[in-house]
Amino acid sequence: MRCIRNFDGFARPVMFTYKGEDQFTTVFGGFATIITSLLLLLYATQQVLFLFLQPDYSEMVISSYADFTTNKERLQINTEYNTLAAQVFFAFDETGKAITEDPETVARVQFFQTERTSAAESDLSFKFVPTARCKDIYADEIKTSKFFQVEFADPSWICPDVRTLEVYNNPFLFDTGKNFVMVVNDCNVAVAVDSVNNLTSYSDKTCKDDATLQTLIDDMRVSYKILG
Repeated sequence: MRCIRNFDGFARPVMFTYKGEDQFTTVFGGFATIITSLLLLLYATQQVLFLFLQPDYSEMVISSYADFTTNKERLQINTEYNTLAAQVFFAFDETGKAITEDPETVARVQFFQTERTSAAESDLSFKFVPTARCKDIYADEIKTSKFFQVEFADPSWICPDVRTLEVYNNPFLFDTGKNFVMVVNDCNVAVAVDSVNNLTSYSDKTCKDDATLQTLIDDMRVSYKILG
């Protein structure tokens, strides 16, 4: 037992010697010191082994954005969980009075793909794509995902009704390239665009006449968001 007591790292110093010793040691203190030392040794051994046995790795840095002006990487975005969305609404008029007109009778959200296939100006094309209310496109996701429920609860949010968005280069700076663009057209222009491109509008409301549109268009506001 005396041998065990000599290991006592928790011994309390005494002012006087005790049986010829300058510390008062106990068997319990000796056992505690030995156990603590073994645990520390085990931990240190484990860390050393981990340092030498862990596999090699290489650092990879991935940017979350691409420079619009110089990007040459072809990006294909699946709209199942990544999309653009926009809504139009009225602010107050110059007197501070709330405008109660229906925004869809004044302006419409539209999306189009811009593509250049060669350096020739004639090879720069604009193709409008179908649009729909986001809550209709993502109806299944809204049933199961609180994220979609929050983002698209308002039926005024409009999304492109396509499965894939492709972007590469900048068609206005490179000989080839493709962009995806959102635009807000006045209601009558939007109806004409849909007719020419054989597209169905997300709204069947009758547009205001041109004279009325001119009085309301300056009070329109647009919100947009990118989800993904």
